[in-house]
Amino acid sequence: MEAWSTFGHTVLDPQGAMLDLLTVRGPQRQEQRLRVWPNHGSSDNGGATEEAIEDASRSKRYQAFDAQFDQEALAEARSWYQKFDASHLPRGSTTYARSSGPGGQHVNKTETKAITVFAVKELLSMLPKSLHSAIRDSKYYPASNDSLTFHAQTHRSRTANTDENRMKLTEEVSRVYREQVPSETSGDKKKRHGEIEKRFHESRIKQKKLASSKKQSRRGPLD
Repeated sequence: MEAWSTFGHTVLDPQGAMLDLLTVRGPQRQEQRLRVWPNHGSSDNGGATEEAIEDASRSKRYQAFDAQFDQEALAEARSWYQKFDASHLPRGSTTYARSSGPGGQHVNKTETKAITVFAVKELLSMLPKSLHSAIRDSKYYPASNDSLTFHAQTHRSRTANTDENRMKLTEEVSRVYREQVPSETSGDKKKRHGEIEKRFHESRIKQKKLASSKKQSRRGPLD
């Protein structure tokens, strides 16, 4: 990426005071002019000049970052995230293996470690286009099978470890969204995140109740 650059010269302001007129130029030729008095900072203008250049550069980078997005794509992504429901994400394919590490004899004798694979092709069909390329940049993406793969062995229950993998997928999708889509106001952001977490936990409770009901029906009526 082309670096930001500065150039300038010394002039007199309307009151006759000497100052440096600097221009900060960005990668896309955007410019911002700054006035920096020589007596601010060190004798070589390092103090005030560097700080002013840094502030101007940061401001311009953020403006350029937001401007490079298709505004319709941004609107689509934000609308999708407002309605984002983790229960609608793919179920994935889960296999189990023996857990390792601390946890007693139970860890080594039962296959409770959950390995859940979510096919990227299926996942992308549920996500806005602005997130697609970043999904394959995820640390959970092994290019060998074009999927996101998660591991969990925190719990002694297969179901709990599988649920943890789904939570990891939800968190990863949310992380990708936050990185790819410029944030709204902090208040709106917290509200959206809270709503997503709430819907996810409500979905988990509903699924657990359904699983419990099925298990009870297989046992038959109590005497």
